[in-house]
Amino acid sequence: MSIFFHPGVLLVLTGLLIYLIPGRSSKILYLLIPAVGLVWALMQKGDNVERILNISGVTELQILRMDSMTWAFTFTFLLAVVLLAVYNLHTNDQKELAAETIYAGSALGIVLAGDWITLLIFWEAMAIASWLVVIASGSQQAWKAGFRYLLMHMFGGNMLLAGIVMKVSEGQLLVGNLNLNGDPAAWFIFIGIAVNCAIPPLNGWIADAYPQSTEGGSVYLGTFTTKTAVYALIRCFAGLEALLYIGIFMALFGAAMAFIENNLRKLFSYHIISQVGYMVAAAGIGSQMALDGAVAHVFNNILYKGVLFMCAGAVLKAAGTCDITRLGGIGKKMPFTGICCMMASLAIAGFPLFNGFISKGLIMNAVSETGNGWSEILLLVASVATLLSVTLKVNYFVFWKEPELHGNGIEIKKAAVASVCPQRVPFNMKIAMTAGTAACLITGIFPGLLQEIIPSGSDGHAYTVDHVTQ
Repeated sequence: MSIFFHPGVLLVLTGLLIYLIPGRSSKILYLLIPAVGLVWALMQKGDNVERILNISGVTELQILRMDSMTWAFTFTFLLAVVLLAVYNLHTNDQKELAAETIYAGSALGIVLAGDWITLLIFWEAMAIASWLVVIASGSQQAWKAGFRYLLMHMFGGNMLLAGIVMKVSEGQLLVGNLNLNGDPAAWFIFIGIAVNCAIPPLNGWIADAYPQSTEGGSVYLGTFTTKTAVYALIRCFAGLEALLYIGIFMALFGAAMAFIENNLRKLFSYHIISQVGYMVAAAGIGSQMALDGAVAHVFNNILYKGVLFMCAGAVLKAAGTCDITRLGGIGKKMPFTGICCMMASLAIAGFPLFNGFISKGLIMNAVSETGNGWSEILLLVASVATLLSVTLKVNYFVFWKEPELHGNGIEIKKAAVASVCPQRVPFNMKIAMTAGTAACLITGIFPGLLQEIIPSGSDGHAYTVDHVTQ
């Protein structure tokens, strides 16, 4: 297995089997194969692994390249797939389950790809599979958003294709660091990655498409596309100074848009842009600590953002709406979901004892080392905006605030609260939310666990007086 195993390819093939095999067997595959992949990833820790595919003597493709950076992303993605499979195990739509599995496998294929051709194949497979996840709900709004999503990713894919064709024609087959100075191919590749990274103004597809998918589909969508793009940025453009300023703008922009948004899943979608902004800024710094911070933030973001989307999915499942203005007081009938959401929202805000505090500390340390005081202040402002727009706004208006009443005592907001029945939230969804929330807390209290995952094991000395008081 160690010689021939490729978790990305295996998940793609599993997705095809899930589509073809009816009944309970497909769900067993849906959960079991990612778990096998996770075990494989744990076995590979500390090893440099390489798989070469010889195509009839024409060329050799490095379909799998494993180093410390790749391992961190591979382990993170496989852990996420297992958690998400548990969350979505109640779903009976085999097309959705198949698309989600292929989507996750394609993301892994991108991370593990050592050459441009392999990366491009998985990149396009991920675009198609993620589009199928977007339209999985089958609603008219999902189909319309899916069409716009597909157009945007076709544009990004073609930009990437143009750059890769240039690179391969120059004899540069292996993925590596690129220089934008006087290199048109690098610019095409950068634009293609920027689309998936949701770098403004190429960011509209996230808030447009992600809220239209199913409860489980939105969690999958919030996990892979932007994180694979962050990986590609690190591999190809680490140390590009412009990324620091782009990332700061993303962090502020996403938090500001979330602050004025009243659809729960759309609000969390904007915060994907904001949180990816921290990763992009760290990639722009390019130091060892900054890159460790970016990878740590990818790991943590997948956990706490996943829990937030899971909570939104649970609310949608139970209440039939994600409209914040119609959900006041839902915490009384869904206290478990409210607690998970509160803890995940503290994590995303970088509150001490939660994992977001650890990875943001690493990134802030790296920014501080550049001597750029304004960058540090602006990222701190983005953290405050996150606290306001998620930790305070969502928890108060969705879970704890009493529904508003007219003078005649009739509720003006026809809150789905009145009909919410917590038993309608499947048990497997609660298990996944519990596991994700616990992971946010455990990796926050014991930052050494995160150090074991990130490439260089940087120690941000998170629990100093300076960090905690900040």
